Amino acid sequence: MHLTVISVEALETLVSEAKVADVSCVAAVTHSAYLRALVGVVLDEPLIQSSVRKIRNGSVTVIDVPKDLRSRALGPKPNLLGGLLSRKPEDFSLSIPLCKAVRINEVRHLPLDKI
Repeated sequence: MHLTVISVEALETLVSEAKVADVSCVAAVTHSAYLRALVGVVLDEPLIQSSVRKIRNGSVTVIDVPKDLRSRALGPKPNLLGGLLSRKPEDFSLSIPLCKAVRINEVRHLPLDKI
């Protein structure tokens, strides 16, 4: 399965769990490769660009996901999959929750020798 699809499913699962628990904030811990893909989805940037983003160990990334899960569908030549050069298969469809990146790779809380 494509990492982008998994990222979207993870966002939907976190929102669903937050609704069930009646909470407004959820924390999730993940590896940097997955987080780079997730940030690429949220920022609607080419995955090739997000794949080289530096994510430090122990950093904090905050993504605001609305509980109503409003979403947008990928167009025929989505930025996420290469823009004009995209070779997205005709039968591939993906709806992406409208999210906002609040913080990416925040390291202020880490000791200076760990940054």
